[in-house]
Amino acid sequence: MTDNINIIGNSKETAANIQLASQIGKNKISTLIEGESGTGKDLFSKYIFTNVDPPKSFTKFDSSILNTDFLKNIETLGGSDTHYFCIDDVGNLSFEAQTILVRLIDNVIEKNQSLRFLFLSNHLLDEKVSEKKFREDLFFRINRIKISISPLRKRKEDIYPLVNFFIAQFSESVNKKIFLLTDNFKSFLLNYHWRGNVRELEYFIH
Repeated sequence: MTDNINIIGNSKETAANIQLASQIGKNKISTLIEGESGTGKDLFSKYIFTNVDPPKSFTKFDSSILNTDFLKNIETLGGSDTHYFCIDDVGNLSFEAQTILVRLIDNVIEKNQSLRFLFLSNHLLDEKVSEKKFREDLFFRINRIKISISPLRKRKEDIYPLVNFFIAQFSESVNKKIFLLTDNFKSFLLNYHWRGNVRELEYFIH
């Protein structure tokens, strides 16, 4: 992964999250990125990786394929080179897989292995812990650093910059300049709920 990653937005939250993400690649601490679907968790995970110097390997897995055998095999990948593993939708892991993941993280720390973990979640994991749907000891291990991404409807300052970015992107793809930001259109953009967040906004513009 060598492409530059641009995170677009003018809100204070986005600026703070970018600042935090730029520092994460310099340490060995597991990182949790929480936010609704479509808010940009995957983008932030890639941004974190691009700020690792020198670049290392990066592999993303969906929680649905992380069975116990798979997690046991991850541990064998440690070595002199650092591997970044991004586990998506970690809140959907089975309890059996969660138990294996606890042991895996502990073994990595104990043996000082060159494995780093990024965890993405569409759910608020502390709530799942309270509901006894997620292991508390695993939550403590993966919640060392957390990036919380609010829904787009709560980050209205990010909407116009994102719209301008997507318009420019689409204009380039069709080789035609497009103007859409009338006053009525701006009002619609700010007041629409955007249940699908940034992803829905991108699809809408395109």
